[in-house]
Amino acid sequence: MKILAVLGSTREGSRSLKVAKEILRIAENNGCQVKIYDINSINLKGCVGCGICRKNGIDCVQNDGLKEYFNDLHKCDVLLISGANYYSMPCGQMITFMNRHYCLKDSNKNIRLEKGKKLISVFSQGAPENYPKYVPNYEWYLNAFTSNGMELIKQITIGGDSDLSDDGEIMKSARAFAETLN
Repeated sequence: MKILAVLGSTREGSRSLKVAKEILRIAENNGCQVKIYDINSINLKGCVGCGICRKNGIDCVQNDGLKEYFNDLHKCDVLLISGANYYSMPCGQMITFMNRHYCLKDSNKNIRLEKGKKLISVFSQGAPENYPKYVPNYEWYLNAFTSNGMELIKQITIGGDSDLSDDGEIMKSARAFAETLN
């Protein structure tokens, strides 16, 4: 299994990074191939709305850090995305990343990704773990991926009150889930 991960935290050692990296560590130990993109380390440009991608049924034509990512996306089995929630939404870098997926449909709005790709999301927020106000925001964000044919198989929301110790429910659940990836 090939797992492509886009880690969107703006801080090293963040809560979303801790959980995402634990999932990736276990998956890799179980034989999965893992490739990581750190959203803060790549040259990421915003969509310019040129429409060349959809007109020609190709990936984005911008020559930036996502050029290689899109090649990898077509080859992967699973996409893991993580990031922090700032002001009730995924952080700005991850919104820019999401917008660039416009290219995954052709001019007839047919999905250009091979069927069967899975999606995992890991988001952290300062609000409590089960804070209902942010649920529609995550659904909106993840729709950019599920509307391109990906199946959301795991969504982890880490609250400001979440216990991320090794024995905490979030970490135990993340590790148990990661064991199923192979």
